[in-house]
Amino acid sequence: PTFKINAASLTDAAVTLGTTSYTYDGTAKKPAVTVKLGTKTLKNGTDYTVTYANNTNAGTATVTIKGKGNYSGTAKTKPTFQITPVSITGAAVTLGTTSYTYDGTAKKPAATVKIGTKTLKSGTDYTVTYANNTNAGTATVTIKGKGNYSGTAKTKPTFQITPVSITGASVTLGTTSYTYDGTAKKPAVTVKVGTKTLKSGTDYTVTYANNTNVGTATVTIKGKGNYSGTAKTKPTFQITAVSLKGAAVTLGTTSYTYDGTAKKPAVTVKVGTKTLKSGTDYTVTYAKNMNPGDATVTVKGKGNYTGSQSVAFQILPPIVQNVKTKSENKAITISWDAAPGATGYMIYRRENGSWVRIGKTETCSYKDSGLAAGSTYQYAVRTYTTTKSGDYLSATYPTVNGMPQLDKVAGIGAETSAYTVKLTWSKVSNAQGYYVYKYNTAKHGWDKIASTGSLLLYDRNLAAGTSYWYAVRAYKVLDGVTYLSPNYDTFKTSTVPATVSFSLTAGSRQATVKWNKVTGATSYIVYYKTSAGGSWQKLTSTTGTSYTKTGLTSGKTYYFTVRAYRSIYGVTHAAEYTSKSITIK
Repeated sequence: PTFKINAASLTDAAVTLGTTSYTYDGTAKKPAVTVKLGTKTLKNGTDYTVTYANNTNAGTATVTIKGKGNYSGTAKTKPTFQITPVSITGAAVTLGTTSYTYDGTAKKPAATVKIGTKTLKSGTDYTVTYANNTNAGTATVTIKGKGNYSGTAKTKPTFQITPVSITGASVTLGTTSYTYDGTAKKPAVTVKVGTKTLKSGTDYTVTYANNTNVGTATVTIKGKGNYSGTAKTKPTFQITAVSLKGAAVTLGTTSYTYDGTAKKPAVTVKVGTKTLKSGTDYTVTYAKNMNPGDATVTVKGKGNYTGSQSVAFQILPPIVQNVKTKSENKAITISWDAAPGATGYMIYRRENGSWVRIGKTETCSYKDSGLAAGSTYQYAVRTYTTTKSGDYLSATYPTVNGMPQLDKVAGIGAETSAYTVKLTWSKVSNAQGYYVYKYNTAKHGWDKIASTGSLLLYDRNLAAGTSYWYAVRAYKVLDGVTYLSPNYDTFKTSTVPATVSFSLTAGSRQATVKWNKVTGATSYIVYYKTSAGGSWQKLTSTTGTSYTKTGLTSGKTYYFTVRAYRSIYGVTHAAEYTSKSITIK
């Protein structure tokens, strides 16, 4: 009989490796294996076979033990070992191209990576990343291990992307002509290199020269970022001057009075809301600016302004000076000083609140006739200058008041007593009052004895029986000046003689009257009556100083008086009287 001997199972065999870690070097790694079943160490190739998995490249490799001969099955234990990647830190990295010219695309030069003499394979052994590799400047290449290689290469090679020269760029302007307005002009710019339109501020900068004032402005394009240099093409644009034809031109003074000097009013020129500057933006010339008439100011553009504009101002004749009036009979003569530069003078009179021209003369006086005596008149005198354009009148004019002479005082009369003269007279039209004068024989001149607004005057405390001469003149005050009637009559009168003082002496059938002479008396009249209530009867008129009445009745009482008379200047003045009685023997 036979019996069967079954193979021992390796399932629970103990499997150990002689080496558990390697560094990748491109070769398959097969560490020595020790397999024990219990205490027995089995023999490789006789008792088992060894297979390795993933044992070339970096990573975890696996060992599988499978029974052979007297052993069967597969060991549960599948030991592993590590294959670590090679550090790429010290790798040599070189670039196929180290310089490019910017064209807007990312640059990726080929990289060669070597460790020792071994050239690694991109994408398998390492990855390549590029930084700053589109725009002009220095780009960087970074090599990072992959697969069987780890880490990052210390060597980070760089390459250059140089800016594109903008020298030959085409440059065009959106606007090539402006009108000056005081602001800097900056037309839009289009810059092309080939067919590519560059971006302002990113690809280039723009500078403008002479771009505010009138003239030719220049645009300069300078590369920036991915572009370098300066464009040969420097386009220009024009800033044209502003016309002054529509400018607002105003004068500080538009009217002057002639004084023999040239007049140059201040000028303000505005274009819109902007006030221009004299000497910088415009020049000013004056014409016909000395003598009366129309003068002209011409403003001519300068610098940023062109064209011209003229405005006019007036030079008026001088204002007449020292206007005076002279009173005359039913007339007033107005006079004044000669005014230089004036052709003549226009005379106006105020009537019903308005000025009415009454005359025109080239002399320095004018007589206004046919006026009401003593009335007040107001006058104005204006100079005028005659030009081709007509008469120019002085801007203002002085006014003056005047009046014709007052009429002579008429109708003077007098009532007299021994010591008083009562003067009366007729009213003078337009007179304010009257001055009364009395002749002073001692001084041989007239004394003003009264000023009155009435038509009578009492001159008191005079000497009885004395002659007096009077004159009365009408007056009116105008503008502080007293005007008197120029003509006057003298009026002669006399006071009445004093009352006669007399005595009575009775005789046989008669009575004798005696008296003393009275100053100024030219005669005496003796009166008598036979009763107290009877009427006076004239006995005699005499220049003597006594009188005797005969043929009287004895024992009867009679009444007597003596009255003085003064006959002068065609008037007889009778004195007051007193009476006395006497009884006849």
